[in-house]
Parts: sequence; structure tokens; C-alpha cells
Amino acid sequence: MSDKKPDLVVYTKDLGYDAKFKSYPTNVGAPAFTVPDVSLFRTESSKKMIAAFERERQEIVELVEKPKEFVSDKAVIGIYYFKDGEYLKKEIDYLIDNNITEKGEFQLTNVLENMKAKGTQFAPGQVTEWLDCGNKDATVFTNQRILEYNKADASLIASSARIINSEIIHPCFIGEGVVIENAKIGPHVSIGDNSNIYCAIISNSILQKNVKIKDSTFSNSMVGNFAELAGVSGSLSISDYSTITK
Repeated sequence: MSDKKPDLVVYTKDLGYDAKFKSYPTNVGAPAFTVPDVSLFRTESSKKMIAAFERERQEIVELVEKPKEFVSDKAVIGIYYFKDGEYLKKEIDYLIDNNITEKGEFQLTNVLENMKAKGTQFAPGQVTEWLDCGNKDATVFTNQRILEYNKADASLIASSARIINSEIIHPCFIGEGVVIENAKIGPHVSIGDNSNIYCAIISNSILQKNVKIKDSTFSNSMVGNFAELAGVSGSLSISDYSTITK
């Protein structure tokens, strides 16, 4: 067992995924995960993605970084499974040690191309849903989907949370020490620890820790840590330690 090479999962931290790993042939080194709805790749925003070509046997033969034109219905979306983590590290170290960059950045696609040139085979996998956290609207939607996936989990509402004369429309996440009074919360609201909400109507939103909300109605919003809001409404994107009173 001492000579067993470790498996390794690499993923982009600002994206969310719903995927199950399946058994791959031992000679396949790094499956790329694809999405069922490929319409995104045909849009202007899809140009930042990486397209992949495949042979009939489902082996990826070329990776294209930031294509300017549509080239494939498959894409690398930022999650990879490597059967040999040590080999991956060695190839990454080679790029860094030799300062091999593209547009001023070290690119994982260059690592994959080097591995492929040395005989590593790459195969695509598939995810049920690919969730982004690149901006406020995308992050709020991702929160909605994650709450839906976990709506049967009773621990979404902390036992220390105090809910007084209020309505909670599930699914919602309510953290430790949260106090909600005379409010209507949900669906799809996540509230961080030690937040206080009084006389508010909130849906489809993310509230970070130690937030204070009073006399407000809003949806499709993100509120940062230690923010204090009173008398606000609409769709909001509020940074940490902000205070807004109307």
C-alpha cells in the first residue's frame, strides 16, 4: 500500500456542483465534468470557458482555452478527478519553476496538455447541475438550489435560533444564535450566525453573520457580515459593515 498513488479532486471554489464520481478505467487520469445544458457556452459570457473535443470512445483529445468561437458542446467547468495526485503536483511545479504562463497566469490547461502529451488519457464525466457564484444574482440562485437539495435536513435551522411570532417558509438556513421576531422569512433564505431580524419580509436572499435587519422588505439580495439595515426594500447587494437607514 505504501506505493499507492493518491487520488485527487481539484475544483474551482467559486462554483458549485452536483455530481457523482463513477469508476473510470485505470488508464484514465483526469475526467472533465460536463453539463447537460450547453446553451450557456453559446453566449458571450461563455468565452471564458474551456472547450473540449472528444473521440468516439469518449477520450478528450484537445483543450481550447477561452475560445472566441463555438467549438464544442463539452466544457471543462472547474472540477477534475486525478488518479495520480503526485503526478499532477509534479507537472504544476514544472510550470511554476519554469515560469510558464499564459496571459500572465499559470493555467491548469497547460498542465493537462503536458500530461496528455506524455500519454495520460482524459475522459469526460457529467454533472446534474453546475452552479456559479461569480456575482450576486448567480450566488443567490446557487443558494436557492443548495437549499432545495438539502431541504429535508432538519439541521438547516439551528436549535439555538429564536423564532418569535414569525413565519418561516422552507427551505431556509438559520444559523446559531439568530433571533427572528415579527417577520416572514423564506423561501430560500440563508441567515448567518448571531443575526437579528425584526419586522421584516425577506425571500430568496443570503444574510451573512451578525446582520441586523429592521422594518425592511427585500428579495434576491445579499447582505454582508455585520451590516445593519432599517427601512430598506428591493433587491440589494450590501457589503460587510455597511449601515443603511431610511
